Amino acid sequence: MSDDDAKALGLRALAAGFRWAGGVLSGGDRWGLNDPALDLCRFAEVEGHRHQDWAADGDWPDFRDPATLGVLLAQVREAHGFTHLFTTATIWVDVGRVSYGVEGTDAGGGVTDMVRSYREGSGESELCWSEAEALVSALEAAPK
Repeated sequence: MSDDDAKALGLRALAAGFRWAGGVLSGGDRWGLNDPALDLCRFAEVEGHRHQDWAADGDWPDFRDPATLGVLLAQVREAHGFTHLFTTATIWVDVGRVSYGVEGTDAGGGVTDMVRSYREGSGESELCWSEAEALVSALEAAPK
């Protein structure tokens, strides 16, 4: 994923209600937080700023980071009220790509497709070409 695509996705997530949390990697790197020598557990407080202040300063969550992607997954699960959440993948041999979807299970064991990873019927659904994109789409679709 390019830097521009990652930033666009991070900004979509913020608009959909993504909340900053400890360990979330900032794509803006305004504070030098992407330095691998930095303990990202300290991300919660830098120079007295709180999480929600950073987005206004042009920072965005970078979902290329596995921990940040995990925070997104947890927030999607919470937003939809599911007990379990998982991503699905469909391999498209004809185009040589993989599309991703998101499904969740409720307390009764029922499974719900929130974002589909496959074409429906003869038409095409909007496909997500990364796990992060599928999770952001599911966050956007969450009840408000």
